[in-house]
Amino acid sequence: WRPFSSKNDKKESNTDTKVKNRMFNVLESDREARTRPILRVEYANMCVYEGEVLEKTTKAEGSGIMRFASGDWYEGRFAQGKPDGKGKLSFSRGGYFEGEWLNGKPVNGSLVKPPPQSPVG
Repeated sequence: WRPFSSKNDKKESNTDTKVKNRMFNVLESDREARTRPILRVEYANMCVYEGEVLEKTTKAEGSGIMRFASGDWYEGRFAQGKPDGKGKLSFSRGGYFEGEWLNGKPVNGSLVKPPPQSPVG
């Protein structure tokens, strides 16, 4: 429903598309049977977390993405606010580490380095 729209106005606005995409993402979350709330948490150290959290403490718990002030980001599983389980730490300058994490530290996985840059000349 759009106020003041004519019946012949079939063009879909950018806002309508964003709303539909957001609704689809909510439905996908429901399909995954998530029981924890999903929030965006901004920390004083300029890090931003988006994902599942514990209700009482808002600590990262479950699936989510943590973006660091350096431009690096971690996407994967969290427990008690730390990477725990499968996840991928991507570096802002290229490359990533993908593998298993335990209590915030990598325990098994592989490091992929960025390709060497050719000198500009």
